[in-house]
Amino acid sequence: MRELEAQLAGIVGEGGLQQGGGSEYSVDGVVPGLVAFPESAAQVAELVKVANANGLKVVPYGGGTAMGLGMTPERVDLVLSTKRLTDTPHDDRRDMTLSVGAGMTLSALNARLAEDNLWLPLDPPDPERATIGGLVAADQSGPLRHGLGTLRDHVIGMKVISAEGKLVAAGGRVVRNVAGYDMCKLHIGALGTLGLLVEVSLKLAARPQANAIVLAKLSSVADAEPLIAAVLDSSLEPVLLELVSGTACGAATAGLLPDGAVVAAGFAGNGQRVAWQAEAFAALVASQSLQLLASRSGNEAQTAREALAEVHGGDSADVVLVASVLSSQVAELLTRAAALSEPRGVAMGAASHAGKGLARLFLRGEEQALTEVTHAAREVVVERGGSLIVAKAPPKLKPLLNVWGAPAGDLAVLQAVRRTYDPNETLNAYRHATAVRGAA
Repeated sequence: MRELEAQLAGIVGEGGLQQGGGSEYSVDGVVPGLVAFPESAAQVAELVKVANANGLKVVPYGGGTAMGLGMTPERVDLVLSTKRLTDTPHDDRRDMTLSVGAGMTLSALNARLAEDNLWLPLDPPDPERATIGGLVAADQSGPLRHGLGTLRDHVIGMKVISAEGKLVAAGGRVVRNVAGYDMCKLHIGALGTLGLLVEVSLKLAARPQANAIVLAKLSSVADAEPLIAAVLDSSLEPVLLELVSGTACGAATAGLLPDGAVVAAGFAGNGQRVAWQAEAFAALVASQSLQLLASRSGNEAQTAREALAEVHGGDSADVVLVASVLSSQVAELLTRAAALSEPRGVAMGAASHAGKGLARLFLRGEEQALTEVTHAAREVVVERGGSLIVAKAPPKLKPLLNVWGAPAGDLAVLQAVRRTYDPNETLNAYRHATAVRGAA
């Protein structure tokens, strides 16, 4: 083992390899044997090649914001931190494209782009920690997905290191080059199991001239369904449409949300059109006899949007469930989930991208009750043709909760793809839904 450790240290140089990682780099409490900090794709390739040849289990680590996702690994031999992979090998802002190292954080990227009035229009929780590679691997986004899209809409290419230690390119660095684009999509949300991300090429957007957020307070979650339906049936073009239970999420960030339920609609673009849409949404709220809570623009709207994004982090929850249903079913799902939780003594809150049918349930309570609520909530979702995964849970509960839910119809195909790219399950072994051998 000492010889292997010396070999790894020789790849990354002095200070590039450390023993263990303590809680900082643990995965569901499993502490890695070694943590490496490569500075280039070439170093990543050599590290993975050596690890694969020696049967080491490798876990990629960006900012750590989504490390609760997936099954608990049986062991973690080597963590590969991407924190030093922050270069910009391609920067063509005139063509609205840019390639960055996988370790660059979203906030650092957007701060750099701000000088040219550009941005990557994503708003996941904790952008100061969330890395571009980590966001791609875990397929994370935020409220802006309603109108501005997800990573699938903005990633045009990437470079990954295969389990054999080879550099593989997919897609390209320009919008017009779509060669390999489907392979890019396959990597999004794969948790690095098909290759360790080292570089991502992105399609950028111009920052909007103006923005606004309008908040409607509901007497009950059920009131949200006709309001959301009215927005979706109107000529309004919100960039976000959220249904949030403020108490549940601990979401009183910046005094944004009161106790109870709130629908938030956000608009961005031309100043005159943004103002018109904000007024039109307020009129819809009034027409349904709901309370107009606030209408914010400019910096205040930005603060409100950031607060809404942070709600989705669910940091204070014991268990976080992510359900996908029809947009017309979101309010009913939240109502049913609350009814399942209350008699079991489980505190529940929710934040949902209501216009897209994606809801996060935040649960706090005793372990047995959390298990019961999770299974019952999944039954409700599946009855409606949807799906539910567990995005966060105590490690000892994960085997009881069926983290990824029922196997997808194409699971066998995806497992075959994974066996082709990583037959030894070197990369993020056991954690993904496609894990062939499975794990606790």
